[in-house]
Amino acid sequence: MRDKLARGAHFTRFGLRRFALAIRWLLALAKAGWRWLEQLQIPLSPLQWVLALYLAFGAIYALATPVFEANEELWHFGFVEHLRREGALPVQDPWQRDTIYRQHGSQPPLYYALVALLTAPIDIEDAASLRQLNPHVNASQPAKFGNKNLVIHDATRSRFEGASLAVLLARAAGIALGAGTIALVYKIGELIAPQRQTVAFVAAAITGLNPMFIFVSASVNNDSLAMLLNGATVLLALRTLRDGFDWRRSLAISLCFAFTSLTKLTGLVFLPALLGAALFAYRKTQDRRGLLLQLYLLVMFWTVIALWWYLRNAELYGEPLGLLTMAEMAGARGPAFSLVDLFAEFQQFRMSYWGLFGALNIQVSSLFYILLDLMTLLSAIGCVFLILQLLAISDFAYARYELAQLLALIGAAFLLWIALLYWSSLTAAAGRVLFPMIAVLSPLLAVGFVEVVWWVVFSLRPPNLEFVRAGDAVPKALLRKSMIWQLRLLGLAAFFAPITAIAGHYAAPAPVDELPAGALPIYAEYGDLALIGYERIDRRYSAGDRVGLTLYWQVLERSASDASMRLTLLDDYRQEIGRYASFPGAGALRTSAWQAGAVYPDKLEIVISPAAYGRYPFDLRVEWRAPPEDRAIPARGVDGKVVEPVLLRLGAVATAGIQTADTGFSQIPLEAQPVFDEVIRLEAFQLDLELNEIILSWKADSTPDESYTVFAHLLDEEGQLRSQDDRMPRLPTKYWRWGETFTTAHRFAAERPMLDYRVSVGLYINDGLTYPRAEFKASPPEPEAEPGATPLGADMADSAEETAMPEEPLAEETLLDAYTIPWDIAQALLDMTATAEAEAGAEESATATDA
Repeated sequence: MRDKLARGAHFTRFGLRRFALAIRWLLALAKAGWRWLEQLQIPLSPLQWVLALYLAFGAIYALATPVFEANEELWHFGFVEHLRREGALPVQDPWQRDTIYRQHGSQPPLYYALVALLTAPIDIEDAASLRQLNPHVNASQPAKFGNKNLVIHDATRSRFEGASLAVLLARAAGIALGAGTIALVYKIGELIAPQRQTVAFVAAAITGLNPMFIFVSASVNNDSLAMLLNGATVLLALRTLRDGFDWRRSLAISLCFAFTSLTKLTGLVFLPALLGAALFAYRKTQDRRGLLLQLYLLVMFWTVIALWWYLRNAELYGEPLGLLTMAEMAGARGPAFSLVDLFAEFQQFRMSYWGLFGALNIQVSSLFYILLDLMTLLSAIGCVFLILQLLAISDFAYARYELAQLLALIGAAFLLWIALLYWSSLTAAAGRVLFPMIAVLSPLLAVGFVEVVWWVVFSLRPPNLEFVRAGDAVPKALLRKSMIWQLRLLGLAAFFAPITAIAGHYAAPAPVDELPAGALPIYAEYGDLALIGYERIDRRYSAGDRVGLTLYWQVLERSASDASMRLTLLDDYRQEIGRYASFPGAGALRTSAWQAGAVYPDKLEIVISPAAYGRYPFDLRVEWRAPPEDRAIPARGVDGKVVEPVLLRLGAVATAGIQTADTGFSQIPLEAQPVFDEVIRLEAFQLDLELNEIILSWKADSTPDESYTVFAHLLDEEGQLRSQDDRMPRLPTKYWRWGETFTTAHRFAAERPMLDYRVSVGLYINDGLTYPRAEFKASPPEPEAEPGATPLGADMADSAEETAMPEEPLAEETLLDAYTIPWDIAQALLDMTATAEAEAGAEESATATDA
């Protein structure tokens, strides 16, 4: 046992060293690459660097994500397809939710009309064939294994023709719009922090290197246009705060607001902020004409450009915004929804702002989200601290302007949160719904985080001069250098996310030439395919654990349809404790597309139900279902006969904390307890004379390496076998752990009462050949003291005077393979048990008394 633990510890240390070495090499490689880029001395500004990285990453995301796998891209493109085919906007019907545009048919139409014009030269008649939904998809469930793909893909089709090409073209346009958003965010950062230009660079980097921002921009999604228009609106409003009214700026603000109102409803949140900014500018300049002109242009252009769509909503749905209809199509909340439920959804909400890909079901490392949560918290603290500083020096003009701009952004963010809370009360919301306001959020995050870093650097490296200007207390170069390493980490996450997290989930497994050496052979034929082997991790699991295994499928013929497999974990009573239904390859491999004659490895993870209770072995039941009726495909063996069910032994489940109660058990004295093979101890037994049954209580002194069978034999005085009951413990002994106790019950033939025989018990290995028995050491009995013998504590002097007698050698320990149950230990139970003779004597006494 010690050797086993030592080997395990050695391999654990070896694995940790390999992992640490891999991380070290990865970081060294990234550092060397960054130094190489710095040595090239490419003449790019910080903004240009961010844009260059963003464009490169955007192309990677666009190519790594299969068509229609970006979040809700399928329904956004469905709106475009409807516009191109029907030439009219969709009309929502709550009784017909299964449309090609779903709830997005209630979105404002500007973005979809532009994409329809952009892709007009491309034939998209094959869009329906690309829109085959995966019936087993785990949408919005990142913790579940497999089935990340929303649709079923055909790897043989080209991505550069038909609807696939139209999607890629729309994604390229979204990437371009995202680049414009980053530039606007940079300009906003310059406006709100004129004393610290590092804020502009950090704001642009937080935006352009945000993996989720890149993912959304590189998809068919109206957020990309909304982000650009809202960013332009924010920038123009902040310039009005600083410089006052200008008719060209007022015209641009009015157009941007009207267009963003026709792109996404989030744009309406800017209306109170725009009015507040206009009033603040009027208070500063007293330019009544400029104020009235801006308000007039705002109302006029919104009326001409956007009002018609809101009037259409009022006529069709009885509400100008169409929010209730959209929520109904998306899945309205139940009446029991409360703030508690909202807080429970916050974890996934905040993850989906930084990186939750696919159908909100592909996540990156948890450490990534924790670090960004920390950055967000520090940014909030920094913003509050900066506002307090600006309030303290509000007599300076630059402080008043900077404070007004920060408060304008905070006011817009507050209005966004109010709108978001209202929308979340109607239906579930994801963090990406904040992206239309990213031109507000990123500068606020940047200004707060830079403030915190500035004070940290100032505290660690205070200036040595007696007097220094506030702006020079921390040199700009030092402040920017202190921010670079955090942004590099964000850039590394943005680079590796599509390669490691996204693309890997959609890749179908490649065929292998033959079964690996460690695979267990089996044969079960399901029509066009056969299960020929499997690999498992035969160990002990707990409730809620993931069971990993690999199944090997041999393709006999190419299937005409896409069949699904249904895998069920069953306990030893054939009760379900877990299930998994999917296409092969974790949903990425279609049976109608795999190669005839090939052998495909199918790696799986099946979760044991958290409600599983007890200690027992479990099996995997393998079934296949054929569409469209979900008809079961019978399994046949090598001889062609039906095999039902097909069961694979995987391991055992043991719920922690279960121990055998010893109430009513007769304890065997500790020195007499047999320890079989030095691993399993017999501690006690219990008798049930009515059932003629004995229950044995076992304890694991260590972890056994074998699965033992318990035998209980009834032997007569001559040692002849009269009855027996052999059985394995419900939890095989190889899954036992040190200190745990288990019981086995053994019932004998009713016509042979236990008390009339000797009960011999023990363990053996059922290998089908020799049935080797487990042995234990039996100590010799202690010699009984003779009457009148000198006790151990008697006077030694008297003993020394006596003549020394030769001592008899004690008997040596012997090895036994069976233990005889000592009936005298259970004497108390036997005394309380009425025998036939005792009952007869009691009846005679009662008769004599009556006489």
